[in-house]
Amino acid sequence: MRNLIKRAFNDTVAFLPRELKTVPLGRWSEGVFRYFFCRFLSNAHRGIDQLVECNHIDLVLRRVREIAFVEFKFYWRPPRFQPQTGERCGFKGGPGKKNLSEFRECIKKLASRRTDPNLSKYVVLLYADPPATPHQKSSFAKSFDNYKHVSRGTTAKCLAQKSFHADKHAITCRLFEVSRAAWAPPNTGQVRTR
Repeated sequence: MRNLIKRAFNDTVAFLPRELKTVPLGRWSEGVFRYFFCRFLSNAHRGIDQLVECNHIDLVLRRVREIAFVEFKFYWRPPRFQPQTGERCGFKGGPGKKNLSEFRECIKKLASRRTDPNLSKYVVLLYADPPATPHQKSSFAKSFDNYKHVSRGTTAKCLAQKSFHADKHAITCRLFEVSRAAWAPPNTGQVRTR
């Protein structure tokens, strides 16, 4: 399953720069991104069942006995518009601790779902930053470029990453595999005696 997911990820990311020339980032959402991932997964392997929004999981994939849970995270700073005039009036959201906390929680929640030898878990992350300004204090790149998940018993290993420029944004896509490791207490150098 891992190879199929990596292929769908790579095919989707390779497609994005062309598509963003036609349909700019302002018309995209997490759901649109997931749609293209599902489309490229179908191109690679038609025999996989794809269940969207299944029990609070963005995408559940099933092939014979193999199962994969896939979460999608899509971060960028979309402009807000005045509906009557179409004038730009600031931005919605933006990079910061709230997005990073939400991403960590997504990994934690995915890792906490039941473990099974036939189950794998993934997070597909896309983040886009506009050109930097002199007064800019934060960016999605600062939060996610070198992201390492540090949590007792949970790992999020980056399997693939691609960055490109499109629609006046620096865009990065990353594929993480989430797993739950057996936790052992840290070695403190102390010897227990009975």
